[in-house]
Amino acid sequence: MRKLTVSVTLNAVFAGFIRVTAGFYEKIEVLEILREDTAKGYSLGIARILLTEGQSLDKVRFPSHFRILDTFESGGREHICLVKVSMPPQFRSLLHWTDVDVVWERPLHFTQESITFSCTGPEPALEKVVQFARFIGTVTSVAYVAADYRGYRILPQLTERERFVLMAAIGDGYYEYPRRISATELAEKLGYSKSTLIEYLRKAENKVITTTCSGEL
Repeated sequence: MRKLTVSVTLNAVFAGFIRVTAGFYEKIEVLEILREDTAKGYSLGIARILLTEGQSLDKVRFPSHFRILDTFESGGREHICLVKVSMPPQFRSLLHWTDVDVVWERPLHFTQESITFSCTGPEPALEKVVQFARFIGTVTSVAYVAADYRGYRILPQLTERERFVLMAAIGDGYYEYPRRISATELAEKLGYSKSTLIEYLRKAENKVITTTCSGEL
């Protein structure tokens, strides 16, 4: 079992479709998939959406296949939303590529020209994922690492907000040295006050440290 991370520059067909029908965003991160209906060709999930310059949620004309059902948090051009995405009929045949024996990781990163995604599984299944990536565009990066499931005993102990804030802090470089983002900047990005952000991080850190040191891993 290994974890695969792939980055793809989309080919002209897919990139053109996105720009024409969904050019309202600069970047989308799929944080959670809540429901997938392959028969009807749609997914329900939570996404962080960074709108293109000059766009706002109340003015965007969304394509028919992309619906925002609710908005949880907003800050400037960035919004965390409950979204429903339907696969257009001409692309539904691609859904069989996702029906492989892998665990899809989050977040998935989309721009108007590229996509980066990760999954964990056995070698034959991961090879199918790479084949799919080559089908939709030019693969710019492929990375394999040994699968490590130790963290799965920790994450369920965190509340949804603790996990969200902790993963955002890790992803944005809050724990790197030197830090790529400050607590103030991270709080502003996520739509929290600095004191609330620090409280969530301290609670999450305490649970991670307590679990690790207790020998439960």
